[in-house]
Amino acid sequence: MKYFIVISALIILVVTSAVASEVKMLPLDFSIDDLQIKNGQIAYGWKIMSWQDWLNRPSSGPLFINTAFDKKNIEIFEAHAATIVQKSSTDFTEPYLHNMNTIRKLDPQNQHTQIAGTRFSIETVMAFPENWAKLISIAKLTKLLDDKTTPFVLMDSVFTFAPRKTIESSLNLQKKIKLLENTVLMPEAVNLQSTTKINQIADFISIITVFYKIDEARTLVVSYVAVAIKKHVLNLGINAVGMTLNGRSILLGQNPALNSESGIGAGLPKYFLELFNSMARGFEN
Repeated sequence: MKYFIVISALIILVVTSAVASEVKMLPLDFSIDDLQIKNGQIAYGWKIMSWQDWLNRPSSGPLFINTAFDKKNIEIFEAHAATIVQKSSTDFTEPYLHNMNTIRKLDPQNQHTQIAGTRFSIETVMAFPENWAKLISIAKLTKLLDDKTTPFVLMDSVFTFAPRKTIESSLNLQKKIKLLENTVLMPEAVNLQSTTKINQIADFISIITVFYKIDEARTLVVSYVAVAIKKHVLNLGINAVGMTLNGRSILLGQNPALNSESGIGAGLPKYFLELFNSMARGFEN
């Protein structure tokens, strides 16, 4: 599997308190040409699948991060979202997107530290909800989780960016973008974050965000996310206080006893929907 580093995307991993948009739930593979999305609306779809099933998808090429991990022991959560932002597409530049002020504005609930280097990289600390932290403590005591397991996620992310000029001069890049969606539109910019250094739950996270010009004051923002979740986390079962707790149901937001109303505690489907909404509203401010 090739590592398509030329493509670029933006990921911010905790939602802010932005006003919620109207949600248009769709199958995972919706076409933006047929979307007819309205102002203030988010189109959203998601699915969790086996590694092999995911490899058969066109999006696995652009979203895949080529790194060393056991492919038999992961499943892929993938989500797509599209929304209209009241902002000119010319504003979505590399200095704007690869900027700690932008990261912190869109994601004030997490702790972010820029990592020195030639490419824009950040370290992010994301705390779990209190009830998740308690479960981790119980699982460590019962040896279901390693003693090194922490009540937070620590991850390092590397960002890259491609403006329209770069996209127009690269047929390979254009081909990879077309794998993500069925559209004849040429994006104004594409932004990528690759996350491979994660201390638990996932082996990699990849989000590609594509910016399309609608008119001088509006931009269509389309995002794609893939999370390689470790199977032992999905299959983890804990019996506590008369309840059977399953990692899959918690991460998919299907456990009323443990899932919160919002944030990472709500599970990945709602979490990323809130993320996309947060990004859209944050871009407008």
